[in-house]
Amino acid sequence: MNSTSRASVVIILILILSLSSPVVAHEDGKFNSANGCSCHYNNSPSPTPTHDFPSSYEPNQVYSLSIGLSGGVSGSHGGFSLEVSQGTLSTGIGIGNVQINSSANQATHIFPDYRSWSLNWEAPSSGSGTVTFELSVLSANGNGANSGDSWGAISPFTSTENISINTPPQVNSLIFIPTEPTKLTGLSINYIFYDSDNDSESGTEIRWKMNGIDVSEIDDIVSIPNSYITKGDLWEVIISPSDGIDLGESISAGPVLIRNSAPSVSNLVISPDNPTDTDSMSLEYIYSDMDEDIEQGTAIHWYLDNIRQDEIDGTTSVSSLMIRYGDIWQVAITPSDGENPGQTVWSNQIIIGSPNNIPIVNVELLPNSPLTSNNLQASINSNDADGDMIQDTEILWFRDGIPISSFENLDFISSSSTIKGEIWNFSARVSDGVDWSDWGNSDTIIIQNSLPVVSSATILPVKIITTVDDFYASWEQHDADGDEESNSEIRWLVDGILMTEYNDMSHITSSSTQRGQFWSFQVTPGDGEDIGITFESQPILIDNSAPSISLIYLESGDVGWIGPSEEMPELNPNLIYSHSNLIVKIGYNDSDDNYVNISTQWSRNGFHVPDFDNMTLIPAERLEQDQSWSILVIATDPLGLYTNSYSSVVISNMPPEARITYYPESLTPGAMILFDSSESFDSDGSLVSWLWTIDGQEISGQTVNILLDNSQHVIQLIVIDNHGSSNIIQSLVSIGVISTIDSFTVTMDGAKANLDWSWDGDQTEFNIYRSTSPIVSVVGLTSIDETPSLGEPVPLKMTPVGITNDTSWSENVPIATTLYYAITTFSAGEEVVWIVNESNVASVNASSAASSISLESQESSPLSIILSIIFILVGLSSITFNIITWRNKI
Repeated sequence: MNSTSRASVVIILILILSLSSPVVAHEDGKFNSANGCSCHYNNSPSPTPTHDFPSSYEPNQVYSLSIGLSGGVSGSHGGFSLEVSQGTLSTGIGIGNVQINSSANQATHIFPDYRSWSLNWEAPSSGSGTVTFELSVLSANGNGANSGDSWGAISPFTSTENISINTPPQVNSLIFIPTEPTKLTGLSINYIFYDSDNDSESGTEIRWKMNGIDVSEIDDIVSIPNSYITKGDLWEVIISPSDGIDLGESISAGPVLIRNSAPSVSNLVISPDNPTDTDSMSLEYIYSDMDEDIEQGTAIHWYLDNIRQDEIDGTTSVSSLMIRYGDIWQVAITPSDGENPGQTVWSNQIIIGSPNNIPIVNVELLPNSPLTSNNLQASINSNDADGDMIQDTEILWFRDGIPISSFENLDFISSSSTIKGEIWNFSARVSDGVDWSDWGNSDTIIIQNSLPVVSSATILPVKIITTVDDFYASWEQHDADGDEESNSEIRWLVDGILMTEYNDMSHITSSSTQRGQFWSFQVTPGDGEDIGITFESQPILIDNSAPSISLIYLESGDVGWIGPSEEMPELNPNLIYSHSNLIVKIGYNDSDDNYVNISTQWSRNGFHVPDFDNMTLIPAERLEQDQSWSILVIATDPLGLYTNSYSSVVISNMPPEARITYYPESLTPGAMILFDSSESFDSDGSLVSWLWTIDGQEISGQTVNILLDNSQHVIQLIVIDNHGSSNIIQSLVSIGVISTIDSFTVTMDGAKANLDWSWDGDQTEFNIYRSTSPIVSVVGLTSIDETPSLGEPVPLKMTPVGITNDTSWSENVPIATTLYYAITTFSAGEEVVWIVNESNVASVNASSAASSISLESQESSPLSIILSIIFILVGLSSITFNIITWRNKI
C-alpha cells in the first residue's frame, strides 16, 4: 500500500472513532445520591457544585434555591441530587426540571439536558436548630455510556437558626403634670416609652412615694386620686418600663411639693333682687378652700356706674342713703386664704328702680293654626296702673326655639318667611317711660300643611286615541309647601259614568276601551298628608284602530298559514336550509273586530320577487345558501286603515358530516395505522379542512399515518366546510400487546457480524435494519411524533439490509465502527415496526474488523479511493443525522 492509500485509511479510522450519540445523566434523576453516584465513573476533572444555601435561616421562611455546577466534563448534560435534614422542598418557578420525593426532603432532576436548577425550601419551625444540606452534581460527556462522566459533592453545608434576643425598653422625658401641683390641680405624670424592637408597652411598673414612704395602694397608675393629695406633702415616682418580656432600667422624678390651693367664691347674691331708691343692699356669698384654710384678707369692691367706691371697700352692705333711682351697682369679690388670692367673681349689674308700678302686657299669636300661606300677626295688649302712656314696645320672635334677630320689634311675619312644620312664638314687653313690664310670652303655634291645588288635567298622549292605544292621566298641581305629589286619588268616567274598577289607575290599557266611548278622569290632589279639591279633565273619544300583525314567523315546512293570532298553529323554530321549503305563518288582530285583508310581498336579497306575492310558501328549488329572504305583510280593514309589518331570514349553511375509517380494519399491534376522513362530506358545499386530535395532539390533513402504543387511544376528527360550519366525531381505538423478538445479541467474528435472537410467535419473516447511529424508529417521523427543534437531527426511515425466516443472520460489516441493528416481524400481513430498546434493537463495536483486513494486500486503485470516499460520506452522514432520543419508546 502506498502512502496515499495509508493516509485515506487513517482518515477513515479517525472519522469512525469520532462517531457518537448523546449520552446523558440518568434521565429521571436519582434520589438518595446526595453524596455522589457510583453508577457513573468519577473521572477527572470533577465538577464543583454551586449553590446559594442560606448560612442562617428565619423559621418558616421560604427560600428560593439555585443549584448548578462549574468545571467537570465539557458539555451541557448533567444532573444533581439534594437532601436536606429539615424543612420542606418544593418545585420553584423555572424550566420545570426538578422533582421532589414524597417526604419533601430530597430533590433531583427530571431531564438530563441541563446543568442548572431552581427549587424552593421552606425553613422549619422555630426551635429546630441547625439544618444540614447535602448536594452532589454530575457532568455527563455524552458518549452513550456511563464512563467518562464525573461527579462532585460538597461537604455537608449547615444553616443555623436565627434566634432573636429581646432588647429591654426605655423610658424618657418623665415629668409631673402640672409642675407646681395643688390639691385643686391634682397630680399626674407623663413619659415617653421607647422599645428598639418595636414591642408594645406591657406591664410597666409605676411606684409612688409620699414623704419618702411607699404608697402601694396607687401602684401602676399615672394620676394620683385627689383624696391622697394634701398641701405640704412631697411626692416621688419611680418607673420601670416593660414590653411584656423584660423590664428596662428604672428612672425616677421628684420629689415635688403639693402647693397651696387658691380659695374660691360661689353663690354670690345681692338682696333685694330689684332694689328701689328706698332700699339698702346686702351681699352674701359662700367661701370655699380645697386645703380647708380659713378666709383671710378677702377683697370686696363696690362699683357705681362702673366707678369703684373706695370708701365702702370690704363692706357687705350699702345704705339706702347712697342709692338713687337709675343707679347701676356691681360688686367684685377676690377671696383669700392669707397665702394666695383666688379668682375674682363679679355680680350681675343691679339697676336701682323706683316705686313706679310697672305696666302689664298680654300677647297672642294669630292665627292659632296657620298654614304656610298665612301671615303671622303679633297681638299685644297692655295696661298701666298709674295710667302712664306706653312709651316703647320690644318684640322678640322665636322659630323652633331660636331667636330670629332680623324680625325683632316686627308685629307681622310674612308667609314667605315660614315653612311647614316650623314652631313659632314671640315675646313682648312694654315701657311706661320709667319701667319695663315683664316679658309676655305667646303660645307656640305650628305651621300647618297647605292643601295642594290642581291647575290642569290632561289625558296623554295628546292625539287621536284608538282602540289599540294605551293612555295616561296627567295633571299639574301646586303646593304652597313645595310638597311632591303623593297619594292623589284618580277616578275614571266612561260616557260620564264613574267606573270604580279603574280607581287610582293612572294608566288605561287598550284592552279596556271600545270604539265610540268617551273617557275622562277626576283627580283629587294629595301631598302625602292631605288631599285638595277634585279637578276633572276634558273627555276624549276612542276612535277606530288599524289592524295589527302580532306575529310573522318564517320556518321550514310544506304549508303556510294566515289567520287570527289566537288561532296561530304550533311554531317549529329551526334553521332554514336550501333543501326544504320556506313558509310563513302570519297572525293578525283587529281591536274593533273588523274584517282584515292580508297581502304579502316577497323580496330576495333586497329585490322584489313578484312571482310569490300573496303566497305563503317559497319552494326549495328557489332557495340557495346565504340568500336573504324577506316578506312585507300589509293588513287592511274595511275603513282603509292598514298596518305594515316586516320579517326576514337568511338561508343557513348545512353543517358537514364527519366520518372516520382506518386501515387495516383489523389493527395489528405495533404496525402503522392509516386514519382516513375521505368518507366525510358536505351536502351543500365542500370540505376545506380536516383536523385530527389523537391523544390530545392536533394533526391536519385528510389522512394521517401513525404508530400507536399498546393502550386505548382517543381519535377525534373535526371537518370544516367552505362556509365555516364544522362537525366533530370521536372514536376509541384499543391497541393490544405488541409482539417483538427477545434475547437479541450481535457479536463479531473477524469482519463478520453475527445476529441471534429468540421468537416464540407464529412463523414469520424477519426484516433486519442497520444503521451507524442509534435506531429509534424504522419509519422515521409519523404524523403524531414530535418534530425536532431547529438544529436537532431528523430521524430517517431505515432501509432493511436483510430478510430471513430464521432466528439468526450474519453479514460482513461494511464499515469498522459501532453498528446498530433492529429486527421487525410480520403479523396478519402487516410489518410490526415497533422498536423496543434491549428487545429488538442491539449494537456492536465493529472497529476490530479493520485489523482482520490485510491492508498490505490492498493496492492503491481507483476502486479503493472510491470506497474511501464512500466511507467518509457514511461517517459524515452518521454525524449529521444523530437521532433524538424518544423517551416514550426507548
